Amino acid sequence: MVVPIKDLRFIGYIKEMLSKIKDLPYSVEDYLNYIVSKLAFPDSLLLINLNETKINAFLFAELIDNINKEVFVDVCYIDPKAKNVGKEFMSALEEWAKMNQASAITALVPLDKIKAYERKYKFKPENAYVKRRLKL
Repeated sequence: MVVPIKDLRFIGYIKEMLSKIKDLPYSVEDYLNYIVSKLAFPDSLLLINLNETKINAFLFAELIDNINKEVFVDVCYIDPKAKNVGKEFMSALEEWAKMNQASAITALVPLDKIKAYERKYKFKPENAYVKRRLKL
């Protein structure tokens, strides 16, 4: 069952799932701090999936109001054993996006996952991000 939450009691579960994501672009602590700092605002959405007594997935997204209002998926984790959670997340995310009059849902996806996002969730690649990391 997919549930939107604003409750910080679940942050320990989010931390545990974040640590399972390969090649996370930022540290687990940075993601946690960011999610916590944004959670109280109405332009953010944290979804969790409750499977009986276990939380086995989460998705954090924000409403971005640039030229066009869009929903941006910041980070998502779904336990590989969970079934149909991605589709349930997309359904809840789409509903939230429409309620907020967003024209699109955007996600930064690892290159090796693009085909799966196209096939499963009907995303279409439009642009590519390139990144050059700087030493500080």
